[in-house]
This record gives sequence, structure tokens and C-alpha cells, in this order.
Amino acid sequence: MTGNPYKSTDVGLGPLMRDIKNKICRDTEMIALMEDDNGMELLVNNQIISLSLPVRAVYDKLWKKANPGQPMVIVYRMRGLLGDAVETFVSTLGEADGAETEEDETLSSLTGALSQCGGLTRALRLLDQADTGSAGR
Repeated sequence: MTGNPYKSTDVGLGPLMRDIKNKICRDTEMIALMEDDNGMELLVNNQIISLSLPVRAVYDKLWKKANPGQPMVIVYRMRGLLGDAVETFVSTLGEADGAETEEDETLSSLTGALSQCGGLTRALRLLDQADTGSAGR
């Protein structure tokens, strides 16, 4: 349905990817596929998405990082019509791992400490001087 995008505010578009599949089925008059979760695949970023995943999580974790500010493109196709799928199947969207969360907390606390002692202002001044100094090279 290229050229016929859905808005996230359209009726029937959430909260699960299954709801999007069902809306596509209704709009394309493929009503028989509404009850069959195995007949149609939805792909985001060239990955097959489980229909039980929340649309918001798919957008946040799979789409937004690679395509900031862009509407999410969902490709639909009949399963098995073009042979076996070679794309990765995404059945879960893992939470941020402990190392990533710990790194964010450390960065946040260091930034807070730097701003409290005037270090942030000093660091910005040094960066400005470095930019000015290297422009003449």
C-alpha cells in the first residue's frame, strides 16, 4: 500500500503489531487472514516482527535509532509466497542490558558533578579555544 500510509492516530492501529496486520487485512479485503497469524508477515528494518510485540516498542527499539524522526515503514507480505524467509525473526525486544544502564548512570553522575563545580563551563571554553586554534592550521 505504498503511497497510502497510516497515521499512528488512525483507529485500529495498536497497541500490538497484530492490530496493524488486522487493519491491513481489512483495508486490502483479505479478511480470511485476520484470524490467521501465520499467513502474513510484517517487516520493520528488514526484520520479521512478532505480531505480539507492542507497536511503540518496535518503533522505539528497532526503528527510531536507525531512522530518527522518520515515520516507521512496515512491509507486509504473505508468508511462504516467495519461498523461505531469510530475514531475522524478532520475537522479543530485550531491555537495556545492565552494562548500558550502569554506563548511563555513571555518565549522568559525572555530568552532574562537573556542572556543580563549574567544570562544564570550563570544558566548553576549552573546546571553543581548541576550535579557534585548529582553524588556522
